[in-house]
Amino acid sequence: MAPSDTKQHKLHVIGAGLPRTGTDTLRRALNILELGPTYHRYEVFAGGVEHPKRWYRALKEVDRADQAGETPCVDFAELLQGFHSAVDSPASDCYIELSRAYPDSKVVLTHRDPVKWMASSKATIMRVHASLYGFIVFWVPVCWWQRRTWLEASIPLYQRKYGGYCEAAMDLRIAEAKANIPADRLLIFKVQEGWEPLCNFLNVPLPDVPFPSGNQQEEVNAFLEEKVRTGLIRWAGVLAGVAAAVAIGVSQAERIRKVIRA
Repeated sequence: MAPSDTKQHKLHVIGAGLPRTGTDTLRRALNILELGPTYHRYEVFAGGVEHPKRWYRALKEVDRADQAGETPCVDFAELLQGFHSAVDSPASDCYIELSRAYPDSKVVLTHRDPVKWMASSKATIMRVHASLYGFIVFWVPVCWWQRRTWLEASIPLYQRKYGGYCEAAMDLRIAEAKANIPADRLLIFKVQEGWEPLCNFLNVPLPDVPFPSGNQQEEVNAFLEEKVRTGLIRWAGVLAGVAAAVAIGVSQAERIRKVIRA
């Protein structure tokens, strides 16, 4: 993957918050503030199967370069083409590298109570860890690759940096951000705080609309269940094709048997 050409690509805000910390709420807020379009995990599914593949390679390179003390050879401008802010995994998994590639950007780290955060993660996005989910979406390539990117590229980053995708990661993420992002570029933010601290930090006017709320547990699970239904439908098609092929094979074998006997 080629180095990033960020001179022609503007990134206003980088979300450094872990998944399930209000990242979709932040996405909606940034779009209202006209700092978007804002990239979110959902865009991985919308970009076709090559998109999660590119993120897989990018995160592997970020991990390698970080351990080697090098600048990663990743084309962030290509990965985030068409977007002017980015939140949630996989983009947030390389928030430090993005902040260096886009030195004029601001970084917003959303956070929440670690115990409630982990409970929310287990009830939603961690459902994709199950082998059964991986089996079901095997014939939905973009879902299969998104799951692989999460489990084989994002999770190893969390394991190395924070000891895993676990409660301790919340405070460790905040400490990491404070150590790597200049104070004037970093906002540690709970979405419950609403517009004022966010707008003050971004130096934009307060909008005259309520602060948004998004990506509730029911929404996430409905999204995942829709992918499961798609996977099951495709498995049904595959199995029907196999059954038809077997039936044809049996029929042909019977004809051959009759010819031989004759």
